[in-house]
Amino acid sequence: DTFKGSKYDLELENGDALTIPQKPGIVNVLGSVYNPTSIIYAKGKTVDFYLNTVGGPTPDAEEDEIYIIKANGTVISKTQKGSSGLAWDSETSRWVSSSFMSSKISPGDTILVPTKITRFVWKKELMDWTTILFQIAVAAGVVIAAF
Repeated sequence: DTFKGSKYDLELENGDALTIPQKPGIVNVLGSVYNPTSIIYAKGKTVDFYLNTVGGPTPDAEEDEIYIIKANGTVISKTQKGSSGLAWDSETSRWVSSSFMSSKISPGDTILVPTKITRFVWKKELMDWTTILFQIAVAAGVVIAAF
């Protein structure tokens, strides 16, 4: 009766099956970390705890772009959450640090640490090489004309 008339009120037909999955008991830590793996969920632990458990971000990690994919599909990013501040925790009825690294993780969440992308600016490189070759040609022309 709780779902009656809501968007979750689905009509089942003959042959339909309703499967309710078990609550996941793991947290995935993926991307540019030393040991990308799944870790058994520990109640009340934070992003910082799980990152330290897998050895932390590697040198090529884009640490400012870390994000969490919650078990329900929503995403919380480091840029979205901000780097510092205070927030009211209604669970514990107290003010807590609201930094991204102190965000609590739930079972089934995934912490993703992206890799820095090194971009090769081919147009600038081509211009630099063209300028160098032009200057060599001019210098060679001057030397030939002088003798």
